[in-house]
Amino acid sequence: MLHAVLLSALLVPQEPVLSGPKDADALLAQPASSLVAGETVALAYSGFRAGQHPDRGDGASNPSRAEILEDLRILEASGVRLVRLYDAGENSSQVLDVIDEEGLPIRVLLGCWLRAELSNHEACAWLNEPISDDELAENRLWNATEVGRTVALAHAHPASVCAVNVGNEALVDWNDHRVEYDSVLAYVRTVRAAIERGPRASEAHQTRYVAELCAWARATNVTVFLFGAFDEPWKGDPNNPAGAEKHWGLWNVDRTPKAAARALAAAAAAAPTPR
Repeated sequence: MLHAVLLSALLVPQEPVLSGPKDADALLAQPASSLVAGETVALAYSGFRAGQHPDRGDGASNPSRAEILEDLRILEASGVRLVRLYDAGENSSQVLDVIDEEGLPIRVLLGCWLRAELSNHEACAWLNEPISDDELAENRLWNATEVGRTVALAHAHPASVCAVNVGNEALVDWNDHRVEYDSVLAYVRTVRAAIERGPRASEAHQTRYVAELCAWARATNVTVFLFGAFDEPWKGDPNNPAGAEKHWGLWNVDRTPKAAARALAAAAAAAPTPR
């Protein structure tokens, strides 16, 4: 179970009045139960070596599985039990695969990277020109997709992912990938809700829902329209083939029946013939 979903900045009371180190300690002190995975010291992990790099617009050059395992063995031998990853991309996915496959005693604070939704060219020292409206619009779509990837990775690795961090320095006023506070908060809420619900959608759940709804409709003589007949790939986010909007159908896009369609046909065959 995930420990928490975190914002990309630590929020403290505005302009606290501190008279010394003890006051500062008291302000930040938490119960031991607030520790992420029970750890007080953890490491940010980015395993890119010479000549390797994340995607900077022209594709990524990621570490190999063997290199990732070498890194993680070094951390394990040094007593590291909690690492932070910064996004839900291919490299992070492979790190989680290695941890699970090798049974390593390392937990993960999984990152959800957010690209710029504001052009911070007036405050960021290395952003020399405004980010175009088109690019910002593309970034918003990319961010929504990254949120989906993050949730999917957290669900795929429940034993390893102990918390999720949404955004990295996305709220500071000097960076090149600023995002409005309200937008970051909305992404946090989306991730939290999806993770707390768990992976609820499935053919088994659809079959049960359709069966119970149809039984109620027959018992009460109420006409119901099931939504919908067939899966429709054009719906929802074009970059997220697993998006729910594409998969409401009782039949797959290739017209093969799902379990709910087969159950519906069986129920119709068994129903009394109307007079």
